[in-house]
Amino acid sequence: MIGRKITAIILAAGLSRRMQAGTKLLAPLGGTPLIRHSVKNICQTQFDEVIVVTGHKANSVIDALDGLPVTIVRNPDYTYGQASSIKAGLKAMAKDTDDVLIALGDMPLIPPILINELCAAHKTNPAADNTITLPFCKGQRRNPVIFGNAFFELLAALQGDEGARPIIKDHASSISRIDWPDIAAFMDADTPQMLDTIRTHFDRHLQ
Repeated sequence: MIGRKITAIILAAGLSRRMQAGTKLLAPLGGTPLIRHSVKNICQTQFDEVIVVTGHKANSVIDALDGLPVTIVRNPDYTYGQASSIKAGLKAMAKDTDDVLIALGDMPLIPPILINELCAAHKTNPAADNTITLPFCKGQRRNPVIFGNAFFELLAALQGDEGARPIIKDHASSISRIDWPDIAAFMDADTPQMLDTIRTHFDRHLQ
């Protein structure tokens, strides 16, 4: 199981509707666009490939990722919601991929050590093909999530902007969890207020 190939797909195509002004992925965080922190953290772990799906402000997002070892995929259907970006990432990944991690581009505080623990738990699971591995914090499911290859067809059939949550909900018996104590790791920049909170945490702990 240790030799399983895991592809990371980072969703970075959204419209940032709740940010009121600007694009959250390009918001400055420690002098660097937020999206670069999210992607860099994943690039510091051991994935076989890292795919970033862009859409809204694609050229600016791509510029923010300059020099990082990622494959860029443009999603022309990004206005239809998150499912379209998941599909675009799946189409681009290597055909011999065993598992896929789906991460959100607006979560810059997820540390590489969390990603490594998630991958290690999944790779050493004898039932990895049929397993959904994800972190829990404060009793709730969190992102990012690793899906074994038994779920690839379901992921490819998703519709709308709900992402993969329906699959997780419908396959609760397939969930394997790791517990993570720090709720700050899972902050996402959905609103200006959350972005301010992320900046405060970054300034205090991560520089």
